[in-house]
Amino acid sequence: MLVHLFTIRACLSHRKPDGGCLGFPSTLMMLCLIDAFGTYLRGEEVVIDGKGQKITRGEPFRVLNHALFGLKLTSRQIKTIEQSYRNRLAHNAMIDTNSWLIPSRLRKND
Repeated sequence: MLVHLFTIRACLSHRKPDGGCLGFPSTLMMLCLIDAFGTYLRGEEVVIDGKGQKITRGEPFRVLNHALFGLKLTSRQIKTIEQSYRNRLAHNAMIDTNSWLIPSRLRKND
């Protein structure tokens, strides 16, 4: 996990010519790390919407409300983050149903 943190910091510290950072890779790495913490801390209790709830296998992003992160997100906010930004290919080595990868040769001008 230390490598993840180092990579996230390097991506956020890097400056592109337009002044931006490497936001996409840092975000993807951060979400992978959040998912990993959710797996590691499975069974721990967090407070969501004023109620104690356990971090479960099906709800690893509940870890965002763990003391480790210090957030107080609502259930809806946690679900929005998970559904909008979690990448199934990066996190589970899965491609969604009805998605395809088709091998092809790149042309010289591509």
